[in-house]
Amino acid sequence: MKEFLTNEEIINFYKAGMPIEEIVRKSKYRDKSSIYRILKKNGVTPDRNPKINLSNEEINNIVDLYNSSPTVSAVKIGKKFNISGDSVLRILREKGVSIREQPRKHIYR
Repeated sequence: MKEFLTNEEIINFYKAGMPIEEIVRKSKYRDKSSIYRILKKNGVTPDRNPKINLSNEEINNIVDLYNSSPTVSAVKIGKKFNISGDSVLRILREKGVSIREQPRKHIYR
């Protein structure tokens, strides 16, 4: 049987710098919001949007990749730089890049 993290262990891992996603995998919880709730109840203010540290060269590479082909998605670029697709889109907007229209996942009738 798998052992789960205690609330104290969750807090210690978070304070030690372990990513929330890793804590979720080690815990009995299914999502990040449960971990955030535990942290908040125990007086730890979680940083829900940590600042991404990319060099100017990396940011320029992201912009160039996005502009290079209409088939290159923000998610694909994010995987290359180990960040989320939403973070890629935020960087692109900050750089004034026009974001392509996203295809709908579901068709409503």
